[in-house]
Amino acid sequence: MDKGQGDYVEKLEKERPVEAVQKGFSFLREHMLTDQSLLGYLSECSALPDEIKQGMREGQDFVSSGRAIKAILRHGPEECRKLIDFIRGSQLHADFKEHLSKVDVDSEKFNLSIETVYEHRTTLYQEMEPSLIADMLLEKLVLNIDEHDTVERAVTRKEKCDALLLLVQTHKDNIQKFKLALKKCGCSSVLDEMKEKVPEIPDDPLDCVKRTYRLLHQKIQKEHLYEYIKEKGSDQELPYSSKDIICSLMKSPKGCRDLLYYLRKENLSLFYEVMEKYRLRRDGKTVIEQGEHTVDIGNVLCELEFLKTEMEPIPFSDILLEENMILPPLHQSVHQESSHKIQAEMILEKLQKDFEKKYDEAEEKFERQMFEMHRKFDMPGHKPKSTPLRNENPPFDTKEIEKEFKAPEIEHCISKLKWTAVLEKLKENRNVFKDCLSHSYTLSHYDGEEKFALKTQSIAFNEGMFPSAMVLSIEIFSSKIDLKEKQQEIVKFLNSDSTLRSRISRFLHMRVDKAESPLVLHLTSLTEKASQRLLSDNDHVIQKLIKMLLDMMNITISLYEESKSLEIHVTITESTSVSNKQEDSHFIKVRIQQYWDLLVQELEPRQLVLCFVKEGLMTKPEEQIIRSCRQRQTMVAAFLKILLKASEERTFEYFVQLLRQLNKKDIADKLYCRDTISVHQDAETARQNILLHLDEVLENTDTYITEQTLRKRDDSIIPESVWPNSGFSRKGRAYTLLLFVFEDDSLVLEFKNALQYRRFGHYFQNIIADTTEVLQEKNVDTMQKKLSENTVFECTYRAGIRAGYDPAARNKDFVPVVSHDYIYDERYRRGRRFWQMEEFFGHPDMYYRRFEMMRRPMRRHLGVASKPATNEP
Repeated sequence: MDKGQGDYVEKLEKERPVEAVQKGFSFLREHMLTDQSLLGYLSECSALPDEIKQGMREGQDFVSSGRAIKAILRHGPEECRKLIDFIRGSQLHADFKEHLSKVDVDSEKFNLSIETVYEHRTTLYQEMEPSLIADMLLEKLVLNIDEHDTVERAVTRKEKCDALLLLVQTHKDNIQKFKLALKKCGCSSVLDEMKEKVPEIPDDPLDCVKRTYRLLHQKIQKEHLYEYIKEKGSDQELPYSSKDIICSLMKSPKGCRDLLYYLRKENLSLFYEVMEKYRLRRDGKTVIEQGEHTVDIGNVLCELEFLKTEMEPIPFSDILLEENMILPPLHQSVHQESSHKIQAEMILEKLQKDFEKKYDEAEEKFERQMFEMHRKFDMPGHKPKSTPLRNENPPFDTKEIEKEFKAPEIEHCISKLKWTAVLEKLKENRNVFKDCLSHSYTLSHYDGEEKFALKTQSIAFNEGMFPSAMVLSIEIFSSKIDLKEKQQEIVKFLNSDSTLRSRISRFLHMRVDKAESPLVLHLTSLTEKASQRLLSDNDHVIQKLIKMLLDMMNITISLYEESKSLEIHVTITESTSVSNKQEDSHFIKVRIQQYWDLLVQELEPRQLVLCFVKEGLMTKPEEQIIRSCRQRQTMVAAFLKILLKASEERTFEYFVQLLRQLNKKDIADKLYCRDTISVHQDAETARQNILLHLDEVLENTDTYITEQTLRKRDDSIIPESVWPNSGFSRKGRAYTLLLFVFEDDSLVLEFKNALQYRRFGHYFQNIIADTTEVLQEKNVDTMQKKLSENTVFECTYRAGIRAGYDPAARNKDFVPVVSHDYIYDERYRRGRRFWQMEEFFGHPDMYYRRFEMMRRPMRRHLGVASKPATNEP
């Protein structure tokens, strides 16, 4: 601070103490939280009401500090001068003078106007923290105390924004100070938009909406858009639900223009983002990357069945629309269809036609060039001077021809969706999934057909003992058949194959944590009544599991020939291992997730972060994570995710207390509702319904549903295997997500909401009957021995081939794999004469390259099924 600034501050303190206190508003407010001498002075100040003093003594520092300073300002110069005199005699004076001497320099080259503020008001509503900006404008002498109170008295954040913008319009001569306040409050993204001219609606609005569809689908408020189009009285045919509004508007250029006009008027920030992305796409900066493409058209056509199994139709159709590979009518049909299989078939039918056409054109081009080369050396009266040597280059570029047989578009789309395992499969034609292994027919295609009959010989159980974690041991005795190797094979696949484990979870309502030899399953309940269900219904569930495992061992023929039965002994004991299931969440955690959207809309994160840091409830790295976010909504989301990871009850209590101080009593009351019984009951009912429809849920769960379910969770606690780039199969990812979701009631309800949004609400409309039936004696001997303390169930069965079962009459599910190297259809046989010409005309690599191009499509034309790469039947 130079001499001139020092003289200015000295004069300000002596002659205009009210102005000095008002300019030091933020300094005094900050140091009141940390400086005990200043806090003690204000606690004894006669100018402050008893209510404020009591609040300061009770620790309501943040809100009470602002009210205390404004109370002193209202008492005029005398009280302000007393406060200045106290500061001059304290250690704070040097820092206070430095604060008063600071002058904000406007480095921006544009002048803000009221018209620009009004034009960008929707973005300001989203990004502004009105309380913090009001404090800064009070400090810059733009607002007086009464005007500052007007902003503080407003309840919702939108009301605060309305009051603040109205005051800014009143003080339009100080509009540049408002711009500086926006910059200091982290609203630089809004200022960047204000500098630029608002883009015009493109001449081709349909192309713009198509190329930015995923961005629009993710960020636009569909309900608001639906009401806007409806009120406008457009002649556009509106869908029944707002969920399909974007697809409906894409039916015509006029509908797309209405959509873009809506964005420009109601969500200017998203409009800027859409226009920028469209500009990049239009200028070719995000087109398919040039380089080495390794996916052949023939590979794609041969693996259509594989793609049908592993495709996520909704995300895939969205990106195909953006890449102009499908048209809006087909895209809308895919979105309106509820069956995963039909959705995939609709997309693949279109791709198959396009790739077959492209392949035919490439083949025709190749054969035309080969024919021209042949004709040149076979013209009447023409005799070549010399025979081309085998080590000479061919008369045309074979690499250019090979490019014609590539599929860069599909490779680009799959890469953008991060389906890494699918891409590797199309490149290398091998099973690359981490959770699926190539194995025998019975393991990979178990269809639930009962081939065995079980007779219960003896049974015993501990009544009323239903632990959540169990160990199920199965011992199989046979004098004729060696089952050791087959049991080891089953254990191997149970530990590595998620699809197999999901089938067991479907009827057990339990998950297989691990399997051990000879045949021991460690089970954990997925619902509260899973253990009771396992031991109820006359041990029917256990019998079903045994029949499934026996069928997987592929011993039906051996038993049929030997005409011998097996003795099976089943023991279920209580597990002593620690369960991975999370403990019940703090009730405020549950409410935070329940009212997440409301909190994101209302909270002002910089205020909250400042208070949490001062209280020692937030670390510096966590503070940096939050402050690094550019937008207010992402800052709030980051703050809430960090809050959900907290374990101390004091953290949540302070959060609710702080909301009450910030005049958000309604939100605080909602969060402090201790009744979580209804939430748990809803989640438990949802769990049972999901397991009741487990196959359908796993079939229809895609990346969009995963993202919607986990959006409130920190990435560090989410299993990597739920994402497409993990290398897991589609159903394996869905099953991993399901196990993670079942650990938390809030996640279960989020998953339920995501499924309902995608028109799968009928999964949750079934009335689930309570399974309370206990084991009944069915003419079997009850064991007389007393079970040990941790043994839940013991039973002995006699297993044999089901009556009427004939292994010779079972269906053949595999098409015999023929040798592709020696079978050609008529189409390819016509072209063989060109391949044989390499002896005289061609390059030594010509035959090999041509054969590799034709080999894979050959399988498609012959109708030979490719080897299954996943565990799907």
